[in-house]
Amino acid sequence: MRSNWMKFVVLGVSFAMLANFADAQGGRGQGQGRGGGQFGGGMQGMGGFGAGPSSLAARPDVQTELKLSADQKTKVQAISDKMREERRAAFQGGGGGGGQDMQARMAEMQKMSAKYDAEVLAVLTPEQTARIKQLAVQMAGANYPMGEEGQKALGVTSDQQSKLRALQDKQREAMMALMERMRNQELDFQSMGAEREKMDKIMAEEVGKILTAEQKAKWEELKGKAFTFQQQRRGGGGGN
Repeated sequence: MRSNWMKFVVLGVSFAMLANFADAQGGRGQGQGRGGGQFGGGMQGMGGFGAGPSSLAARPDVQTELKLSADQKTKVQAISDKMREERRAAFQGGGGGGGQDMQARMAEMQKMSAKYDAEVLAVLTPEQTARIKQLAVQMAGANYPMGEEGQKALGVTSDQQSKLRALQDKQREAMMALMERMRNQELDFQSMGAEREKMDKIMAEEVGKILTAEQKAKWEELKGKAFTFQQQRRGGGGGN
């Protein structure tokens, strides 16, 4: 009974990571640009789930930073609820396994993110939109230069793109290995988080070796004023 429960939990976590990866995927159809459009370039730092506007705007700490009005919060919550239901339906209707199935889900999540990101951005003022872009770059972490929009903003060369893709492939393999260990109950949620923090740190160091000093300076500029994201309770956020 416990093994069945654990399998279900791992599937849920995997799906959340997949949604994140799809958000963080932009141009390559695999993993680096949280959402699409303006956020199609690496908006999904693997250090935390949800870096697109539709996810960020539902967070109480981000709502405070953006100074959302009561009406805006209500609209964002409605969009967040719709997105959650659509993702739940996609998860429940999804089959079990295989690389092609994973790619199909990632493509589905990418389209879904782009749709709801656009709805959220339509609710925000130009100033709030500018700030949430900065927060998205911060949340994306080392994944930002891997997405289409991030690469365009930073002027990433074709040679750098090849190196980043290779690095991304290694990241994905390492993440799948972690999920397998969790599935085998070799890791609990706390240990999983610690392992991912290590992975994120290594990833940032390796990305830094690929980018030029000018590109790294531009990246810092795009982040805007540093923001400390608050720990979110499991189950997601939103709130008026």
